Amino acid sequence: MCRIHATALVVALTSAAIDAASSAAPVPFTLPPGFVAELVAAPPLVERPMMAGFDDRGRLFVCDSSGFNLMKGSSEILVKDPPHCIRMLEDTDGDGRFDTSTMFADKMTFPMGAVWLEGAV
Repeated sequence: MCRIHATALVVALTSAAIDAASSAAPVPFTLPPGFVAELVAAPPLVERPMMAGFDDRGRLFVCDSSGFNLMKGSSEILVKDPPHCIRMLEDTDGDGRFDTSTMFADKMTFPMGAVWLEGAV
């Protein structure tokens, strides 16, 4: 079977793992025939994923939220001490699950995506 990684599924599965850890039932997925959804990353590697993208080496760059939302009067806080980041997840042992999380970029106001293009994020 050919493995196709779908960024949206990885991020959604991470969120489902958080819910599962809090004893809530994971969100079910409906997939086309021949597709499989697998949990490949969960806390503590990434806490609140918002968006993600793969590079050409299979690493996953995840925009991770601190849980802090922009509310009236809070924009000064986001500018003074930006709380969000992009984490780089790697599968170092080749088992198909990410096992290493490295801070790729921190102190970000609100990262909205990560795209690999011509050798760079």
